Amino acid sequence: MIRTLGIRSLAALGLWLVVIGFVLLFDTVVGKPEGSLVYLLAGFWLVLLLSFVALKNKEKNRQTLADLAIVFSVVFFFWEGLTAKWDVLDSFVFPSPATVLSTIGQDKGEITDHIWASTKLLLTGYGLAVVAAISLGLYAGWNPRLHELIKPLASIASPIPPIVYIPYAITLLPSFFLSSVFVIFVGAFWPILINTLNGVVHIEHRLIDSARTLQLSPYTMFRRVLLPGALPGIFAGASIGLVFAFILLTAAELIGATAGLGYYVKYHTDFGDFARVIVGIILIGAYVTILMTLLQRFERYCLRWKQR
Repeated sequence: MIRTLGIRSLAALGLWLVVIGFVLLFDTVVGKPEGSLVYLLAGFWLVLLLSFVALKNKEKNRQTLADLAIVFSVVFFFWEGLTAKWDVLDSFVFPSPATVLSTIGQDKGEITDHIWASTKLLLTGYGLAVVAAISLGLYAGWNPRLHELIKPLASIASPIPPIVYIPYAITLLPSFFLSSVFVIFVGAFWPILINTLNGVVHIEHRLIDSARTLQLSPYTMFRRVLLPGALPGIFAGASIGLVFAFILLTAAELIGATAGLGYYVKYHTDFGDFARVIVGIILIGAYVTILMTLLQRFERYCLRWKQR
């Protein structure tokens, strides 16, 4: 078993056992039991163990997971110690892990609504940007005249922070939803377009020459030659665009929304409810991580031919 898991994995599992023992055996400042937190940590430890076993043939992935688990165990240990055990930090400003966990349980219905509100905005603005930028980028990359027109426009417009459009978007568009969609669209559009153009430009000329020799139809040319060849650039732009889109989503929600993860943080900040502020920050981090992971997995699937 030891040989199967490896030293790093065992170190990570051991550190999390130390964390569980620390939470379980030492009383909190207020003397409240933390049973739900112990159960959560025990469940996490079991999932971590099963993950290490499942990754026994993928040493690099297992080592990365072990390193992350070690870092988070140290962070969690000091968070628990400084807030709940040793009373070093002000519990009002720095709530303990048990308080944060309890808050998530209390607000789970409200949190679900806010996640859905953010998801609708993000998928609409980002989805429109993906479709428009990839379509225009493929065509412009194939059409030299249009390419030369778009290049200077992109160099002028893309450096402008899209957040400056928020006041005008809110003023001119009929609803906050449309204003947010517009700003997210602008933020995601330019990096996807520029990287799609670069992807088309860097396709090997012999492939394009062969396609022309075969007299492929425009549709077949785009579907069989340009799109596959430009995919690495498209995914590079899509990753950058997704990060920009979420930053702008959160900024828009902080300014004028009535729902969403950014609004959840802003609302409870105004009332000094730092437990819920921490919950919002954790949720935003987890949300972005999940989205980026899904995009990376989709990228690996679409570009699996490059790994052969």
